[in-house]
Amino acid sequence: MRVNNRPSLLNKGTIHRGQIDYRQGHDQLRLIIMGLVLFVVFLPFLATADFAPPPPMTALNHYYETLRAAREGSLDAQNRLGTMLASGEVAPKDLQAAFAWFEVAAMRGSPEGQLNLGMLYYTGEGVKEDHAKAALWIRKAADGGHSKALNLLGYFYEQGLGVKADHHQAIEWYGKGAMAGSFEAKNSLIRLGAPVPPPQKIEESDSSGVLEGGEHSADTTPSRIAVPTYNQTRLAAVRGNPEAQYRLGTILSSRVGNLADLMAATSWFQAAAKQGHQQSQIDLGMMYLLGLGVKEDPAKAAHFFSMAAKEDNAEAQVLLARLYLWGIGMEKNPAIAQQWYTLAADQGHINAKKEQDRLAELLTPEQAIWVDQQVGAFRLERAAKLKAEAEAKAKAEALAKRLAEEKAEKERQLAEEKAERERQILATIEAREEAASQAWLAREEEREEQAKKALASQKEVPPHRQPMEEAAVPPPQVATDDPDRLEQLNQLNQPDQPPSQ
Repeated sequence: MRVNNRPSLLNKGTIHRGQIDYRQGHDQLRLIIMGLVLFVVFLPFLATADFAPPPPMTALNHYYETLRAAREGSLDAQNRLGTMLASGEVAPKDLQAAFAWFEVAAMRGSPEGQLNLGMLYYTGEGVKEDHAKAALWIRKAADGGHSKALNLLGYFYEQGLGVKADHHQAIEWYGKGAMAGSFEAKNSLIRLGAPVPPPQKIEESDSSGVLEGGEHSADTTPSRIAVPTYNQTRLAAVRGNPEAQYRLGTILSSRVGNLADLMAATSWFQAAAKQGHQQSQIDLGMMYLLGLGVKEDPAKAAHFFSMAAKEDNAEAQVLLARLYLWGIGMEKNPAIAQQWYTLAADQGHINAKKEQDRLAELLTPEQAIWVDQQVGAFRLERAAKLKAEAEAKAKAEALAKRLAEEKAEKERQLAEEKAERERQILATIEAREEAASQAWLAREEEREEQAKKALASQKEVPPHRQPMEEAAVPPPQVATDDPDRLEQLNQLNQPDQPPSQ
C-alpha cells in the first residue's frame, strides 16, 4: 500500500481538521472596512455628479407630436423637427434627415425652412457644401422678409460666397436687414461706413410660412417684415398688380422640385414682365436661361434681359453683357458686351466696372469708338425718355390736381346745396310748428271764453225760469150712484172753515 507523502495544510501542523482560519476572516474584515471608508469619502462627489439622464418623457412626447404634425404638413413642425434632428438634443442627431425636412419646408415657401436649408448648404452639414445653392435659398428667405436671411445675404455679397462680390449689393441687403431689426446688419453697416436706415414697424404675425390654399404655419418669429399673405398676394396678382405677380412668381419658383409650380411661376413672371416689372423680366430671363419650368432658350433669356437693360437696370445690363461676351443665345460680340458693361458701371455696379476694365484692353480702337458712340446715344435716348416721362408725369399730376380741385369744388357746392335744402326744410318745419302752436293757443282761448260764459250763465237765472204760484187744483170728481157715499165725498172735498167766534 502506497502512502501519499505530498505536503498539505493538514500535514503542516498549523491548521488541523475542525479548526477555523482566523487570519482569513481578518482579511475579509479589513476589505469591508476599506470599502466603507471609500464610500464615505466619495459620497459627496457621487451626489454632485452629472450622469446625463435620458431625455424626460415630456421632451420625447414633444418630439413625437412634432413628427406627427410634420407628416401632416405643418410648416412650423417641419422646421422644428429639422432643428431637433440637427441638434440631437431630443432625438438622435441625423443631419441628413434634418436636411430632408428643411428641404420640404423650403420648397413649400417657408422663409425659415429656406434659411435653414441654405445654412446646411453653406456649412456642408448633411449635404455637400455648395455656396451657390446656399446663396439661392438664403435669397429666397430674404425675399420672404426674414431678417437673419437679409443680413446673411449681405454677408454673402460682401465676401463673394456663392455670388459675385458686390459691395453695393451687400450694403443694400444689410440695409434691408437693419430696417427689419437685425442688430448684426446694423453693425455691418457701421463697419462698412454706410448709413443705418431707421427700423420699420415689425408686425408679430403667425403667418411665417403661407401655404397654398391659405394654410398658415405657426411660426411667430418677430424679426420679420410684415408681408402680405399668400391669399392676399394671389388675389392682387389676379387683379393685375405687377408687384404681386412678381412676388407670387417668386414663391412658386422657390419650389424647384415641382414642375407645375415652376410653370406657374413662369406665367406670373410673364404677366408682370409685360407690365414693365424689371425684376420679373430678369427672373423670367434666368428661367429661360436655365430651363426652369420652360424649355431652355438663351435667345428668349437675352430678350427679357434686354427689356430690363433698356430701362437702365444695371443687373440686367450685366447679364446681357455676359451673354454677348460668351456668345450664349446669340453671336459673340465683345463690343456690345462692353457697351452694356459701361452703362452698368456708370450706375456703380462693381462687377461691371471690373469687366469693363478687363474687356477694354481686348477691344480695337474702332470698337472702342463704336462703344462710346452707342453709350452716348443710349444716354441721350434715355435722358429724352426720362424727360418725356417726367413731363408726362407732371402733366398727369397737374391733371390729377385739377381734377381733385374740381372734385373738391363740386363737393363743396353739393354740400352748400344740401345745407340750403336742409335749412329750407327746417324753416318749413318751424313755420308749420309755429302755425300749429298758434292754432292750439286760439282753440285754448276759445275754450276758456266759453267756460267763462257758461259760469256766468249759471249765476244769473233768466225770468222765464222764476217759480210760479201754485194753482188751485180742483178735487177729483168721483162717480158713484150711492147718495150717502157721494155726500161723504163732498164733505171731504170742502175746505176747512175757521172756527166760529
